[in-house]
Amino acid sequence: MAIKVLTDHAARDPEYVRAFKREVELASRLDHPHILLVHDFGEIPSEAEQRSHGGLKAGSPWLAMELAEGGHVGERIGALSWRELRWILQCVLDALAHAHARGVVHRDIKPENVLLGETGVKVSDFGLAHAGGHVLHHHAGTPHYMAPEQIEGRWRDWGPWTDLYAVGCLGWTLATPRSTRRACEAPWRRT
Repeated sequence: MAIKVLTDHAARDPEYVRAFKREVELASRLDHPHILLVHDFGEIPSEAEQRSHGGLKAGSPWLAMELAEGGHVGERIGALSWRELRWILQCVLDALAHAHARGVVHRDIKPENVLLGETGVKVSDFGLAHAGGHVLHHHAGTPHYMAPEQIEGRWRDWGPWTDLYAVGCLGWTLATPRSTRRACEAPWRRT
């Protein structure tokens, strides 16, 4: 089991807290073998703040979830066989189909949010997810994986296709060694 806790400035920032609670709400209602399982959630009690000598802040939200011991797929960039790459992308697409069928658009598909565990590929981090017209961040995500409508903040245009664009970027990233990738990026994506 892994535990995610908002600490320091994030625990005091209402936007971070809202996004975290949104992640808990959306992830806990998605039950799929390729979506990281949420076990429990809550807020840090005051006695935990005292015992940790202020390391944990009372009232900070926490999330207990499935542990993916294999790390994230970004650690395997350029080292995957075509068979492994296809399997990873199929698992991600399967997880997203489940989320999309329930009105949830992830909005932050990237290598660090695709984990490898004992039971396979797991999509994680629904903190920026969009569901039912509720928008927390109009310009949020990871720029190299964001669809044009997401970069431009056109939230009414977001949909499953927004995540599919990111899956295409994910596939390109995983299949391409870092030295080659930079030359092939779209000009508007260069930082």
